[in-house]
Amino acid sequence: KAVDPQVLFIVVILGCLGSAPFNEWRGFLLQSKGQELTFKEFFKPSNFVRSTALGAIKQGLALAVGYWCAPPATKFVNGLFSAMRG
Repeated sequence: KAVDPQVLFIVVILGCLGSAPFNEWRGFLLQSKGQELTFKEFFKPSNFVRSTALGAIKQGLALAVGYWCAPPATKFVNGLFSAMRG
């Protein structure tokens, strides 16, 4: 099923990994005037890999956990509203 948490997790991670080089390029192009670094100085492969991997996993995990937590949370909130109405 296309909306399973596992599929969403993978799609979000792939989207983050696919867009990461372009985000890095954008950051390079948007450097403050007068403080520009060369691309070699700006681009640190170890930092890029670490931040890309952690950001992708964090977003994918948040989406998957939200998918799993939404039905019980919805049921709980609906129960609270029912109890308040009498």
